[in-house]
Amino acid sequence: MIKSRDTILVVEDEMINRLILIALLKKEYEILIAEDGLKALELANANNRPDLILMDISMPGIDGYEVCRRLKSDGHTRHIPIIFITGMTSVEEEAKGLGLGAVDYITKPFNTEIVLARVKTQIELKNRVLDLRAAMAKVQRQKDYIEHIFNIVPQGLLTVDAEKRAVEWNASFTALVDNWATKLGWEAEALHARFLDRLRLELLRKREGEYILRVDGQNIHLEFLSSDVADHEGVSRVISLRDVTELAVMRRRLAQSEKLESVYRLAAGIAHEINTPTQYVVSNLEFLNESYNSIAAIMKKIALPDNGSGGQTPENLASELKTALLDADWEFLESEIPNALRQSHEGMKRIKTIVTAMKHFSRPSGDTPEPGDINTAIESTVTVAENEWKPVADMGLDLDPSLPPVPCFLDQFNQVILNMILNSVDAVEDARENGSGERGTITISTRRVKDFVEIAIADSGIGMTDRVKKKIFDPFFTTKDVDRGTGQGLAVANDIIVNKHGGEIEVSSAEGAGTTFFIRLPVEP
Repeated sequence: MIKSRDTILVVEDEMINRLILIALLKKEYEILIAEDGLKALELANANNRPDLILMDISMPGIDGYEVCRRLKSDGHTRHIPIIFITGMTSVEEEAKGLGLGAVDYITKPFNTEIVLARVKTQIELKNRVLDLRAAMAKVQRQKDYIEHIFNIVPQGLLTVDAEKRAVEWNASFTALVDNWATKLGWEAEALHARFLDRLRLELLRKREGEYILRVDGQNIHLEFLSSDVADHEGVSRVISLRDVTELAVMRRRLAQSEKLESVYRLAAGIAHEINTPTQYVVSNLEFLNESYNSIAAIMKKIALPDNGSGGQTPENLASELKTALLDADWEFLESEIPNALRQSHEGMKRIKTIVTAMKHFSRPSGDTPEPGDINTAIESTVTVAENEWKPVADMGLDLDPSLPPVPCFLDQFNQVILNMILNSVDAVEDARENGSGERGTITISTRRVKDFVEIAIADSGIGMTDRVKKKIFDPFFTTKDVDRGTGQGLAVANDIIVNKHGGEIEVSSAEGAGTTFFIRLPVEP
């Protein structure tokens, strides 16, 4: 029930004084009357508690001081302001009343203006205090709610100061550290400090990203986001920290699965690329072996002396050598042996090129990015995938030789380039099947763009609709037939470039007008 007017309890044993106060106050306020201290205590503790008490000091039974003391010691009534009514004007009496909790004095005989002014002032003060308490209670509820949210969110939340030092953290962060402390056999406090120190280093470098905290040989993968807040009590930023170690393992498995799928697709082509030069190297070696036998027979004629007593005449020896050369078909051998050696050398060089490219392509990276030669990586991947693109498209490379080394995981970068090439091959094949019939083109270029190295992979394939462009990086999304793809290639590429390298990947395409993917890797980690 909402009160329409404030209520004043008048505690006065003299009737004339009660009547005067009632007459002064009844127009503005609800009035309760008590003739002694006990009645005053009863009314003050009733359901409809007064908003202000005007109380005489000298009364029969218990006096006003005692009533005031009892009211102020009771949690239910201590907030009710009390104005003492008295004919006494000594400083000691006023100090005593104020010391007990009274807020003011009104002296007898009453001055109308003073009574009304002091009553109005205390009622307004009391209402403002109530409003302030209600506002503070609301703020406290909001604070409690925020703290509750702060502590129940599943990821770690931390606040940091301007120097990126942790100010406070939630229960989830504590649980994260405690969990790893148990797994690793560490003291939770020591590992807690290790977590905070490493997080500070990352925050000093960037606002968000992933990093690896290595503890006793264990890689702990952590992902963080940060948001600036208005400076309050030393807090300048809120950090969200998530343990993505299991997710990192799943990503590696997914990337490895995608890589194995790509390698499986390439395997037959690579085997063919190696088998072809191997076959003519073997054939040439067989030819050279037979040729050696023929030449060896001639050399024996030259090197072995005659078994007879007088030896052979030069004419006879020349005749035998001529016969031996004719039998060996020396003119043929003289022209074909150099060809066989040249072809075998070319074949072995081709095999070496393929094997070297495979080694570069498949070489595993470490746990942290290392400076890598992007151009060499692209050339190796193009060689490995040659049997895929060569039947359907011409490959063009426009690689900037002045590129600096780029911090990256080269094996993962190779996987991205391979996925892009295979994607382009499929797009070109689709364009040919849809009526162009022409041989396609795939062009890979590199260049420096401000603080990034940009790799552009362009093809003359079928292109994409706007709807497809919006979904191409979604896991398991594919426009290909079931036997041509799983929908993981571009999703894995996006994860590797954006999440693992802090880079960017974009696509420009129009239906029927080809596609260009732009990959940007930061030059500085």
